[in-house]
Amino acid sequence: MKNFLLFLNISILGGLAYLFSGSTTAVEQDQATALATTLRDESPLLASATLPVTLAELHEPAHVNMSDLIVDLDEKPVDEVAEKFLTTAIEARIMDLEQGRAAQQRSATDAVKDYGTLMLRDQNIMLNELRAIAASKHITLPEAPDAKQQEALATLQQQDGKAFDKKFIKMMIIDHKRDVRKFRKATHSNDVDVKAFAVKYLPVVEAHLDYIQKLK
Repeated sequence: MKNFLLFLNISILGGLAYLFSGSTTAVEQDQATALATTLRDESPLLASATLPVTLAELHEPAHVNMSDLIVDLDEKPVDEVAEKFLTTAIEARIMDLEQGRAAQQRSATDAVKDYGTLMLRDQNIMLNELRAIAASKHITLPEAPDAKQQEALATLQQQDGKAFDKKFIKMMIIDHKRDVRKFRKATHSNDVDVKAFAVKYLPVVEAHLDYIQKLK
């Protein structure tokens, strides 16, 4: 009887081990079969008993890929409105940097050249923070202004002196008014990172607009 109970325990444990592991080796199956045969030979009761199904006869358990069960908690869906803000804000910052460089090279007045220097400083700071936010959300970033902005920039870069200053100031006023509207809207974003960025830099964008309007 002790041998019989031992055999049952071994069979049950073996079956459970197979179900959790999902597979068993040929050596393990041979060892289990040999043990069962030895117990049957040594026990008259076991010799007449019907053995449980062997490990090889058990149904193959469904294969589970553990990687499918792992969820990356950092990969949260990105709000489409927030993603659009980040993309357009980055394009605008790159555009402002190029306009700032052009002002330093082509302007006829120190005030406009100084404004170009201001653009290079502040827009670089904002651009780096935008890129960090977008990278944390796995957003693919533009590396240049959009086609319309590039066309306008090419036209600006063809100007020199006073003609440049006039066109530059007009473009800056239009661009910064647009930025102010977008930043104000973003201060109410559902995305906490976008909202924090907009709240932080809205005063900067407003100050840039005030500055350039005084140069008109």
